Amino acid sequence: MVQQTLCHPRFPENYNFPSFQPGWTQMSSSSLDTASRPCLLSLDCEMCETATSSRELIGLSVVNEAGSTVLKMLVKPAGKVLNYRTEVTGATDATMQGVLYTKRDAQEAMQKLMQGSVVLVGHALHHDLHALQLDPTAVIDTALLCSYKGLSTCTPSLANLVSQMLGRSLRQEGAPHDCEQDAAAAMHLVQHALQHGIPPPMDAPEIKVAKEDLRKLFIHGVPQSAQPTDLLQLFEACTCAHPVVEGDMKERRGHLVFRHAGDANEAFKQLPGAQETDSLGRAQKLLKLTSGSCKGKTIKIRKMAAHGGLAYGKDSNQKLHVMKQQAQRKLKVNKNKLKA
Repeated sequence: MVQQTLCHPRFPENYNFPSFQPGWTQMSSSSLDTASRPCLLSLDCEMCETATSSRELIGLSVVNEAGSTVLKMLVKPAGKVLNYRTEVTGATDATMQGVLYTKRDAQEAMQKLMQGSVVLVGHALHHDLHALQLDPTAVIDTALLCSYKGLSTCTPSLANLVSQMLGRSLRQEGAPHDCEQDAAAAMHLVQHALQHGIPPPMDAPEIKVAKEDLRKLFIHGVPQSAQPTDLLQLFEACTCAHPVVEGDMKERRGHLVFRHAGDANEAFKQLPGAQETDSLGRAQKLLKLTSGSCKGKTIKIRKMAAHGGLAYGKDSNQKLHVMKQQAQRKLKVNKNKLKA
């Protein structure tokens, strides 16, 4: 499964850590013994937004193969906290008051746990390792073990994998994120795969996007100094209704909200640039800003849903494959007609 993670097309991008930089801890490659089965430890972190980082470490949990929590600690964030993301992390000024452990303390605790032959497990683990600034020897990333049919680069969510592979819910509806729970779930997925094998590409969940969201377009990769007016300028040449910008541009993402879904679809159609699909098969375009201090810089604008209002579609490679198959079938039918 370590090899399966390594071979995923998104691994080089996700795990190309700047571990040579100050503050990072790189595990020794000699610590992994290939002669015997290594032990597994599953990691999940809590993160907040600070003035210098959108994913600053504030807590972590580590679970072993027996399901026991072997490390759980809160970490004092470096820099001024802008958003604890309390709805996700549960952290507040009150809960973080008096926390003295630093990121370096967390790194040292992880180093002690990972002495010997250890493989680190997690879901979308690169986010946790970036926050922790830890570059381990070997990882199993459950997000890279499984895939959906027709979506070669899509990484299934932890909740979807738990539902589809383990037949249960990750957490109760409305319950906050729990890093201990998520670390345990990733470990259970790996143990299930060790016992039953890694499943073949699965059918994507048939989830419908909320009707209210279909009148929006999603914007991401927004330059840090971009203003809402810079985004709206892109629609000056469009003959359709113009949108309202929703969201904090400091997050480098947001939504363009139209009155109706038809307006959003027409606006997207009129935007210049070649259409592509994202990893979930949703149509998107790469555009250059035409005004403001970010003139010439690029952003991406995509639809909220794939075909038929579904959250998952098919990627460009799969679409080309389907078109090729259809063309071959049509050619075969025509040849048969000529023979007749």
